[in-house]
Amino acid sequence: MSNSLSLLKQFFILFSIAFVMISPALAKPPVVHDDIGKTLNVARKKDKMGVFILGTTTCSHCRLLKKNIDEGEVSITADSFVMADLDSNDPTVISAFFKQFNLGRNVEWKIPYVVITNANGKVLVTWNGGKKAPAVEKLLQEAKSKAGLKS
Repeated sequence: MSNSLSLLKQFFILFSIAFVMISPALAKPPVVHDDIGKTLNVARKKDKMGVFILGTTTCSHCRLLKKNIDEGEVSITADSFVMADLDSNDPTVISAFFKQFNLGRNVEWKIPYVVITNANGKVLVTWNGGKKAPAVEKLLQEAKSKAGLKS
């Protein structure tokens, strides 16, 4: 009896470890919108943070960021975020992006240009240019902390 109990304990421990390891992979990425206003409204209604990515489909850093989101390498998930994927080739989108988030147009900027907001649209963190997953995660944790959320 004690031998089978020991096997059961070992199985439970291994199952628990496996669950902890795959849990991040089970988290879904947020639904992606292509409109700043709609994304802000959804964030407000659902009490979620907003992530706004200004970039292009041909930008390697933009594609890497989206891949890291889709594969759970960074903690931009549907349970905490709504997301906008905005076209940096469209001058009206660029103008709306900089105006909405009160960003200086005269500064040098690169894509992806990312803005993280709280549920009310207040800018918490911004960055532009390519970042690897650990650097993005650090910025996300900073934004969550500013929003009063647990990491």
